[in-house]
Amino acid sequence: MKRAALALCGLLALGACAHQSPAQIAEVADTEASDAYVGIATSLNAYEQVPGANVAAAEALKLKAWRALLAERQTYATTGQVVLTAITAIVADVHTLTGK
Repeated sequence: MKRAALALCGLLALGACAHQSPAQIAEVADTEASDAYVGIATSLNAYEQVPGANVAAAEALKLKAWRALLAERQTYATTGQVVLTAITAIVADVHTLTGK
């Protein structure tokens, strides 16, 4: 009985996800942008502790990520649209810099 109830709850939850409004989808993407920024900053802060790290490059990427997040927020606030292109590109730059 409990398994059937859990399965039903799972199906209902999946159905709810499939029927998200455009505003709900944008809100999720906006949250993902914040999460990406936190991941960038956390990774770069850890990288800066490594002997021989290029701290100036790491700081420049953190600033670039902050500006990208601010631009994403402004776009979201004014248009309701979320564009993750810039912050996603910075994630790739972080991987290149840190080798991870």
